[in-house]
Amino acid sequence: MINYRLRLTARALIVQEEKLLLVSNDGHFWYTPGGGMEASETLPECVIREVKEETGISVQANDVIYVYDFFDTKNHLHKVEIYFTTEITSDCIPKNWSDQDGNVQYVKFFSLEELSRMHNVAPSFLKEGKWLKTNVENIYEGNSV
Repeated sequence: MINYRLRLTARALIVQEEKLLLVSNDGHFWYTPGGGMEASETLPECVIREVKEETGISVQANDVIYVYDFFDTKNHLHKVEIYFTTEITSDCIPKNWSDQDGNVQYVKFFSLEELSRMHNVAPSFLKEGKWLKTNVENIYEGNSV
């Protein structure tokens, strides 16, 4: 039996003009900004910190809209991702931001139409567009093997 370490992450759903903000390390694989919780921080604090580090954007964490878990067999991790709706609180989005950890190289807003045609978006349920709705009843998206 493989021993998996648990990793709890907070991720941001940042929507502007019906477009979802995604980030990428390489310009090919896209995902929402966010990352792992640090000791003594809450999930909302985590998502606010991660968004600022990765994009330079200041946000307010609002409601949890998704909970998604999966097993990362390559790294022996059981990842639990908590997705927050957010509100941008900064006056402008920085144009020449550089990720403090150096991982994120690209930051871009995508329409639902653009997302639906992409094969390299994770998790794939982002292509369903629930992030455009204000009342989502079933927030647990399950897991994938």
